[in-house]
Amino acid sequence: MSDELVREARRFVKHETNSRYEPVVFTSEIAEHLGVSEKEAIEALEESPTVKEKGDGDGNRVFW
Repeated sequence: MSDELVREARRFVKHETNSRYEPVVFTSEIAEHLGVSEKEAIEALEESPTVKEKGDGDGNRVFW
């Protein structure tokens, strides 16, 4: 996983989230923005220590 992809994923999540109007970003949104698969988006965000995530039990994940 490239460092640039990890940085861009982290920037996107931090830019798109705020506690009042958009508290989380879905994996599909991140993947679409980065132009990668959802799996690649998840892997990039797992490498970022400042991004938090939670799964819903059905395989979907959200990040903040």
